[in-house]
Amino acid sequence: MVKKLFCIVLLIGFIASCNIGESATEKINTATSITILIDHTDGITKEQQARLIHEISILKDSLKENDQLTIYEVSGSYEKIAEQYTPLYSTTIPANPNECNEITTTCKKVQKRYDTFEQTFSDTLTNISFDTSYDNSYILESLQMIVTTKQFQSFQNKKFIIFSNMLQNSKAVSHYRNYDTIENLQKELHIFNVKGTLINTKVDINMLPDNKRLQDEKLREWWGDYFKITNANTVNILIF
Repeated sequence: MVKKLFCIVLLIGFIASCNIGESATEKINTATSITILIDHTDGITKEQQARLIHEISILKDSLKENDQLTIYEVSGSYEKIAEQYTPLYSTTIPANPNECNEITTTCKKVQKRYDTFEQTFSDTLTNISFDTSYDNSYILESLQMIVTTKQFQSFQNKKFIIFSNMLQNSKAVSHYRNYDTIENLQKELHIFNVKGTLINTKVDINMLPDNKRLQDEKLREWWGDYFKITNANTVNILIF
């Protein structure tokens, strides 16, 4: 009788631990990750800069506690990508002090953490060298590095937001010269090894007006074909 009772207690404990594990996993999986890629390799006007910062701030405010916000820059240096491509900013959204419950936590600590988060976010955007431009623009290489990171792939609900003129300019592919189709390039270049990397991801491309002749329907279709490889849930290309 004692042995049976002991077994039942063990079984109940095992079920309880499983349920706890499931709840924790569920919490992680239901969090949202917003990844932002900023491309100023060809320079951005003051007006575009102000609007871009405003839009990113709105995105930040839309996130909830435990959501993830990560900001990258498109690199103008291939060496930088090849060596170590790290985000400008990456954080888990802290608790909102306006929703603080004095009974369960110390609201002053919550407020302090949130103020630090807001200040760091603001400093990051302020310190971006929007006026700096480069000869090359490694959009494809930057995309590949981001979508294959463990952090990016660890979230089930993802949104990828790009602010760029979407004019790739590298030795491998240049939209400033005659460029091949995605179908042909995929067979030749490793930077197109992104199949299935954007499953469960909504992609919003904010195309910064730059060169009207090059930013035509052909270019938009080319990028549409690229994101088909990634199996992105939805892809919206808008003129910013």
